Amino acid sequence: SVRWCVSAIDDAERADARRTLAHALYLIEGALTDLGDPRAAEYEGRSVAIYRELGDHLGMGHALLNMGVNAVHRGELDRAVDLYEQAREALRTAGHVIGLAHVSLNLGEVLADQGRLDEAESFLKDARRAASASQYRMINAAAQSALGRIEVRRGGFDKGLELLEAAEATFEEMKATSWMVETSARIAESLAFAGRFDEALAAIDDAMAIESEAATGGIVPLLERSRARALAGLGRHDEARSALERSAARATADGADLELALTLQELAHLAASERERAD
Repeated sequence: SVRWCVSAIDDAERADARRTLAHALYLIEGALTDLGDPRAAEYEGRSVAIYRELGDHLGMGHALLNMGVNAVHRGELDRAVDLYEQAREALRTAGHVIGLAHVSLNLGEVLADQGRLDEAESFLKDARRAASASQYRMINAAAQSALGRIEVRRGGFDKGLELLEAAEATFEEMKATSWMVETSARIAESLAFAGRFDEALAAIDDAMAIESEAATGGIVPLLERSRARALAGLGRHDEARSALERSAARATADGADLELALTLQELAHLAASERERAD
């Protein structure tokens, strides 16, 4: 796909076909990002500039959304929030309900990761309303899953797990394997946070087996962090450290800067608790 995009870019530039050029730039940026290819940075933002020049709010909204996803992957959460807010405004101007649902979902997830739970909840509820209105079950379930994580972070473990399990069932019914595996990982994470360590370990093993078979990618660092939390809760600190080392190695191999940062944070917490025990 990258080769065809390069060809399309060359043809569009020769023909001065600005809209075609913008679309080809948008596609190649996404393709290179998915491949973890550093050349993606060469194309970032170029499609947005052309869409803005053309007054194409729909194209601009989707391109900004893609840039926001890339910023999250790099761990640049403040930049991601800014890009998602720009995307939301462009998609609202374009009247694109499904796009609005998608960007509201992403914005809510990032705000939750920043600890801004009330703001995140508002955007996620907006996403569910828009997704329901357009019968977009995938985004509806994803927002439901994210709301479940917020409940868990607030200490509402039973309600949070109920939301997560309902979302997981929807993804399984739709055969949306990558979404289902991610939600299974979030359930395991929530069980660990809830102190249900043995259940968490069993859920992690199940999710890891599905991920290994489906090769969905990206979720292993989270699963290993959750494993570490459960193992530490059971007093198995050496095994917890090994799990975090596997998490860091996988995040590094995937080029997932945010996942790596979260894992290094957990390693620091584990080291601090080990020092406290030694004292």
